[in-house]
Amino acid sequence: MIEGAPRTVGILLAAGAGTRMGLPKALVVGADGEPWLARGVRMLREGGCDDVVVVLGAAAARARSLLAASPRGRANGPIPPAPEHFPRPRVADTSAHRDRGRANGPIPADPEHFARPRVDETELEGTRGRANGRGSSDFEHFARPRVDETGVDETGSDEHLGVVEAVDWGEGIGASLRAGLVEARARGASVAVVTLVDLPELDARAIARVREGASSTTLRQAVYGGRPGHPVVIGSGHFNELVSELRGDVGARPYLVAHGVEPVDCTDLGGGDDVDSPER
Repeated sequence: MIEGAPRTVGILLAAGAGTRMGLPKALVVGADGEPWLARGVRMLREGGCDDVVVVLGAAAARARSLLAASPRGRANGPIPPAPEHFPRPRVADTSAHRDRGRANGPIPADPEHFARPRVDETELEGTRGRANGRGSSDFEHFARPRVDETGVDETGSDEHLGVVEAVDWGEGIGASLRAGLVEARARGASVAVVTLVDLPELDARAIARVREGASSTTLRQAVYGGRPGHPVVIGSGHFNELVSELRGDVGARPYLVAHGVEPVDCTDLGGGDDVDSPER
């Protein structure tokens, strides 16, 4: 980071259960062999983020192991062997399927092509529907999400990569974003760059474009063909109020609209479509 430049923290939201996908999206591995989780981290780094915070929820322990085992999700350090108990999920080779032009390869239409890992119910027990607290613009009212030090160590003892769990991830994306923003603030972020794990075609150039020149007052969102998408860039001056307003399965969009978000056209770069199911 250039001395005196605003500190930028990328937030990769990857907490959902992925019901339509057939497994948590944090566990999906692209046809090219790169986990979506690792690719998301890599795009945020290549797009200019100083730190990256990964927000996990469903199957968090397995997702941490997958990220730790991926060289492209790490900045440094030796790559540990994948744990034998961890069945690596993989998107099947889809060469026989119709190619829809996706950067990570097409997603197979048949859900059976996904090796759905067993999710330990004890891992998920009690994690749905709990709130971090609501209705206050004071960040101190929101507990900082637990930073899993084991997860950080497994990813190469990398101080610039944090893995946090949103214990209330079952509420929806609002809870996950809240956890990510609280951690970004704790890391001294002037700017947060938010994106989703299920954007396997997202281009790092889109991140760089939306992030460029951002400050603590910035509020921007990438648009693709006129449709709002990701990344979303949020200056720290908005953190407190936004965190206090996040609810359930509604993300930042209402806040962005109410506060005059600046659209940044990224149509030429593509990659704005999320993937919610094996068919797409």
